[in-house]
Amino acid sequence: MNIKFEYLYRDGANYKNWGSIVFSNPENMSIQELDSILRQSFEREEFFMAHQLNIDELFFFNKIPATVDDHCYHEYYGMELTDEDVTDHTHRLASEFANQIREEANKGWEVFDPINRIIQK
Repeated sequence: MNIKFEYLYRDGANYKNWGSIVFSNPENMSIQELDSILRQSFEREEFFMAHQLNIDELFFFNKIPATVDDHCYHEYYGMELTDEDVTDHTHRLASEFANQIREEANKGWEVFDPINRIIQK
């Protein structure tokens, strides 16, 4: 079974934009094991920078200008086993994604001010 990683961007006004990515899981890592790795690596067990993980940023300010309600963090929602096809454009295994999260957490999550960020399309 593959693993679906679910996450979101929630702005300061509590508007949400959801995303998910499906990873191959040939090693049959358990959801509990992966969840533990991720929660230990994310800020306050759930916050991270999507660009550091090479996943889509779900900001509203990609389509409209940033406001005081915007910030740079994405939020981990959870994972589930799935029969869905792999959607990760870099073709990482679930274990590789977990390792990347640990590496980025060790380097530090790169906080930025979205009002000053230039979105390149």
